[in-house]
Parts: sequence; structure tokens; C-alpha cells
Amino acid sequence: MKNIKKLTINDLEVQFSIYPNGFRAFNDDLMVDLDGNSFRGIPDDSNQHGVSPLTYDKDADIFQKIQLRDNTEYEFAIELPLTKEAFLKGCETNRLYPFSNAALKDIVRFNGPDSCIEINGDRYRVTGRLNFESRAGTSYLDLEVDTGIKIDIPVEVLTQKLDYYEEFQELLHQISEYNAELLIRFDTATETTFGVTSETEISPMAELMAFRRLFRNGRLSTYVREIINNPSTKTTSLTVKEDAAFVTNPDWATLAQSAMDYDFMHGGVLKENFSGYTPLNLPDRKIKISVDTKDNRFVKTSLQLLRSRLNQLKVRMPKKYASSKTVMQTWSEELDSLLFNPFWNEIGASEEFPSSMVMANRKGYREYMMFYLVFGLSIKLESENTLLSIGGDIKQVFHLYEMWCYLMMHEVLCDLTKSTGNPELSFANKDRKFMKDLISRNDKPILFTFLHNGKEVTLSLFYNKDFHPVDEKTTLWADSYSGVFNPDISISIEMDGHVHWLHFDAKYRLDLSKWKSELKGDDAIASSFKREDIHKMHTYRDAVLGTRGSYVLYPGCERINELYVRNPDKGYRDTNLMPSVGAFPLKPTASDVQQKQMSSISQHIEKCIIDLLESESEYKEEYGLQ
Repeated sequence: MKNIKKLTINDLEVQFSIYPNGFRAFNDDLMVDLDGNSFRGIPDDSNQHGVSPLTYDKDADIFQKIQLRDNTEYEFAIELPLTKEAFLKGCETNRLYPFSNAALKDIVRFNGPDSCIEINGDRYRVTGRLNFESRAGTSYLDLEVDTGIKIDIPVEVLTQKLDYYEEFQELLHQISEYNAELLIRFDTATETTFGVTSETEISPMAELMAFRRLFRNGRLSTYVREIINNPSTKTTSLTVKEDAAFVTNPDWATLAQSAMDYDFMHGGVLKENFSGYTPLNLPDRKIKISVDTKDNRFVKTSLQLLRSRLNQLKVRMPKKYASSKTVMQTWSEELDSLLFNPFWNEIGASEEFPSSMVMANRKGYREYMMFYLVFGLSIKLESENTLLSIGGDIKQVFHLYEMWCYLMMHEVLCDLTKSTGNPELSFANKDRKFMKDLISRNDKPILFTFLHNGKEVTLSLFYNKDFHPVDEKTTLWADSYSGVFNPDISISIEMDGHVHWLHFDAKYRLDLSKWKSELKGDDAIASSFKREDIHKMHTYRDAVLGTRGSYVLYPGCERINELYVRNPDKGYRDTNLMPSVGAFPLKPTASDVQQKQMSSISQHIEKCIIDLLESESEYKEEYGLQ
């Protein structure tokens, strides 16, 4: 992997150059070959903090070799084997010409005519800028010229606030996993499960990412081997005709019902029981234990479907991604190793999803089913017009982070109340179709019941709820007294005829150190960070009546929160949590950091509820001079 100041691609008489905005003068004598002489770059030897703005990874196997970053402006120049007139003609039918990817319409901006130049009468150079803003994933800067020239330029857009290779992928995985859990709960997994066939097509790179999440950390193989070592079984009873001397479990009822089918001799040891005769053979009831269960059939068939889909992907993957084919071959060998186990020899094929206690609860089976459903769901969400498939493989990170935060808050309330809420969360609409935003905005809230020392409190979880201005009929402190406000996540706490609100706003780009400096009035910091992002929590605290707390959720690594209680008395601030504003870190990780962060949020919400319940005096709103 090499950090570079400028990247140049020379192919089919086209030269494409890209560099981060800010670099103006380049010494092209410093250009080095990055991958043959078609890809060249100027190395950046400076000490980079965080994600480098421009990187070339020659050995990338899953992610793209050209790597940019979100919220960064780049300048580009394209030199084409065209006259000015031919270029302008191409622009008549494609305003992004010579880019062929229409999804770049909100990303690419061309410079004015003064920045373009005709070279030697038969070549034309255009310049412009591009910025993916808060988008991440795989994008395509492909060029296509009318003369039949087509150049593929896939790029990976990395996230700066989340580690793209682990934390961003973990965010996507957790969203899919959360929905997979709901599919199991609602017994609606069949469509997603058996939709994982080669007929469901998405872009090769998006599917490659889905497979990467499936195979990472070797957990898939671990779960399958656990199933093989401790499989579900079924017991069947089989009655066979056997010589009397070898019968171990005679079925006398069957003999009595069908005595004509058996041979007898006169006399013998059993003559007292059979009217002077002894049977020469008897029905022997044998117990057979088989692993050919519907659960094992499902595991075998789903593994075969994965192998088939992976083989199809290897065929569809462009030849230039040789390193990707290498890692796919490793995955294929892993699947072959699992399927070649003799355990599967007597197990048949599955044609339906097994809604059984084994798949839902048994160790190994449940984990495997979750992994498989998550894979199927990610394929489904990528292939449909949903939030996870905006602009092909590129994704709006701040929207995804906001939705993920809502799911985590839902999980917090489920844990606090030991329930799933009413109605239960679903990503599907009334027609059982996946919603574009996955969670409907301003839908009916999910209600939870919180119990404490015999007292009952109703909690309501809202997503993007609109708080409208109060009217002449309003009596409760439960709306806005000015304009319309809609926090990302709102929780109402209803008790004794009063409604108390806690609001949480997801701020993907918030930096805690800058946030704290902003609160202290550091003008240097304020100039580099949006003041409105900092002050919005104060707005919700003040504008939405009945608000007891307004907080920011941000993807930080800290395990502690920042809380500011609105009261001049230090004694009050040291012993009370409300009214307050603050910030809670919440970051998708596979480590225990995320769980500790969620625990901190949960403890805060629970303490607020209990304080409201046990307070000897009623919480008093600001009544002015009344």
C-alpha cells in the first residue's frame, strides 16, 4: 500500500489524473510505476494522521486498489483523443461525459470552459472536482468515449470516522444481523434464505463484500463443525421379520395382528403362548437414529447454494481483479472442505426453511442460520432499491449510522424492559416489502413497559418524530412552542399523566475534542466545525416541551460520556441528571467497547426514569411568572 500525492492512469490514449485539492504544483519527474506503466503516482512520504486522502494498494484482494476517502475534495484532469467539437457533442447526451456512471451526478463537478484546453488540435483536456462527501463503499469513475474506448476505474471510498475495513463493515453486518434476528422471530425467513441463488444479481464487488463478511474470522466453519460434532438427530422405529433366535425387541402387537405372515412349528418353547405352536420368526422392532433431519438438510443445501453462488461470482468477476479471485478460491476450498465431510452422505436436500426449535435455539445451528440469513439479507438489500444500495455500491454513511443508532437504542430498551416492544420492530411494510429507508419515518412508536418497585412506566421509542407547534387546544408539555423539530431518536417517559422526553441525535462527523473546545469558545476550532451541529442539542432541550435531556450520539472510541446539567447549583449538578445536554460515544465494533458504550447509555436512561419515579417533588417546568 502506497500513499500518493497524485495518481495518473494512461490507457487507450486516455490520461486520467486525480489528486486531493490543495496540491497545486507537481514534479512529474517524481512519478513512479505503481502497477505496470499504466498506473503511475507521486509518492507521499509525509507522516499521515488518520486515513490518507489518496492511496494505491497493488495487493488489494477484496477492496479496490485505488482508495480515496469521504468528505474530501479531489481535482481531476482527463486528456482525451478528441477534438473540442467531438467532446461537446458527447456532452449533448451525457452531461457527465466522458464519465459513464450516472450515479456520479451529485459527486462530480466540471470546471468552466476556461479550465479546458485543446491540445495540438486532436486532443482535449477537461478538468473538474469530485467529492463523495459522507458516502463510502465502492464507486466507479469509468470513462467511455464515443470512439469505442472504455476504461474501468473502480475506487474504494474509505470512511474517516470509522475504520473502513472493520468498523464500517461491522456496522453493515450488525444492521443485516439485526434484521435477520427479526426474520427468525417473525418466522419470515424463507424468502431471504432461499433467495441466495445465482439468480439474484448485484454488482460483483458488492457481492464480494457480502462474502467477506460471511467468511471473516473463520466463524462460519466453526459453526458448521460444531453442527457436525453435535448434530440434531431423529429416531425412527422400523419393524422387520427376523429369525426368532436373533430377535432382541419382539413386537407382539404386530405378530398378533398379522400372524399369517409368520412361520410356526408344532410344539416348541412358546407353545403355551401360541396354542401349541412356536413362531420360527418374529417381528423385530428396531430403533434407528438418523442425522437426515430437516435442520441438517437445510445446512447442507445452504452450503451448496453458497458454493454455487461463489462459483458464479468467480466467473462474473472481471479478470483484472486477479487478487480477488485468489481470495475467492480460498473461500471455495473452505466450503469444499466442509461439504466433503462424510457426515453429509446420508443427508438429503432441503426445499423449505426449517422453522424448528433446533434452528432457533441449538448451539451451532442458530449461529449458522444467523450468518446465512445475514448474507442473504445483504444480497437482498443490495439488489433492491433500499438504503443499503444507494448509487450502486456507494452508501450514505451518516444515514446508515443514524439508522444503526436507532437499532442500538431499540436494543437498549429491549434489555431494560426484558421485552421486544409493541408492535415489534420490522423492516417490512404492510405488504411485507422491504422499505427503502428500512425503518419508516414518523411511524407509530414502539411501546415498552418499564417496571420498578411495583410502579409501571410506559416508554415510547420514536424514529424521526415530528414535534409540531402547539395550538390553542394543547395542554400537555409534549410538543414544540415554535417551529417543527424532528430529532433522530426520541424516547417518551409517561407517568402520572405527565410526559418526559429524552432525545438522541446521531452525529457521524462529530469530533469530541472539537466539540468540547467549541463549548469553551475556542474560535480556531469553531471555524473548522459546524456550530449548528453543536448547538442543536440545546435547541431540542429548549424548543421541545417536556424535554429532560438532549444528547448527541457519535462514533467515538471513548467509553465515558459528556453530560452538562442545566442548573447553576453545583450540588444539584453533582446529584441529578436532568435537565441536561451531552454526548454519548457509540461505535460499531466487534470488541467489548460497543457493549460498554451501550451499557453507559442504558444506565443513563434507567437512572432518569427511576429519578422521575422516586422523586419526592414533582418535576416543574418553566412557567415563567405564573
